[in-house]
Amino acid sequence: MELLAVKGLSVTFPQDDKTNRVVDDISFSIRRNEVIGLVGESGSGKTVTATAVLRLTRQPADIETGQILFHEEDLLTKPESELQAIRGSKISMIFQNPRSSLNPLMKVGDQIARAYRIHSKYKKSKAKSEALKMLKLVGIPDPEARYEAYPHELSGGMCQRVMIAMALACNPDLLIADEPTTGLDVTIEAQVFDLIKELQKEIGMSVLLITHDLGVVAETCDRVAVMYGGHIVEMAEIDKIFREQKHPYSKHLLGSLLKLDQKSNGDLNMEEIAPPPIDYKTAGCRFANRCPAAYERCFSEKPPVTTVAAGHTVMCHLYEEGNQVGTIA
Repeated sequence: MELLAVKGLSVTFPQDDKTNRVVDDISFSIRRNEVIGLVGESGSGKTVTATAVLRLTRQPADIETGQILFHEEDLLTKPESELQAIRGSKISMIFQNPRSSLNPLMKVGDQIARAYRIHSKYKKSKAKSEALKMLKLVGIPDPEARYEAYPHELSGGMCQRVMIAMALACNPDLLIADEPTTGLDVTIEAQVFDLIKELQKEIGMSVLLITHDLGVVAETCDRVAVMYGGHIVEMAEIDKIFREQKHPYSKHLLGSLLKLDQKSNGDLNMEEIAPPPIDYKTAGCRFANRCPAAYERCFSEKPPVTTVAAGHTVMCHLYEEGNQVGTIA
């Protein structure tokens, strides 16, 4: 059963006298108790997609079209007062930089307790006791002492755990984790992802995990959406993406795990397949100029989203029904 359904979402940014569509008519869904990975290079539209779900896109960004159905209700039509009740309660988000997301003038324990007081209407003493439980749950040692600490007194890993505690305080139905381990060392990174996975199973929430780390995706996610140039170019279950990826960009993105800078035999390195500039305009596929399998139609017509197998979609002319050009090896 679907918890979240994003349909035809487009987000634009004005630039001089132009309007740039940085998220372009994307659709995807998240089922209950499911972990979805949203992957792609920096600038592909992942974070804009995440903030649009909560209507937190920063000005001058504009959600141009689409529906964001959460529990079958469109968040784009709700008044701000109703959204505030949903944010942090039914849908929570872990942002990329924990230090910039925490209030530097407020004790970390009080910041967690505040979520309980706002959304659960707990009294001060009850909110503090629940915040202490959450600090313990996310693996922070000596939670009573850490409760009284300010963000600058904690390590980056500790701050990230505080952010996770805040996000999970009210047992959300959906957690959006946007590059949740940015800036952390690999040991702490592994601990954070293990914690999210463990708590996801314990609480029974759904997760939208935004990352460029395909190793984490392989370990954590049930399904994966691949973004390039503001489009979701492929979406499938985790085993399909890693073993039977179809889109040329997905093939090279997955190939980068083994060949980070391989240029021989027609392979593209990651620099060559970086997303196009924000003001890039084309009538065709945004990947066409970099695609080793592109043909004439790719430069003139936007490819449709085609279902190639159950639960497996790809946005590529090579896989349209009746296409005689064939697929790429």
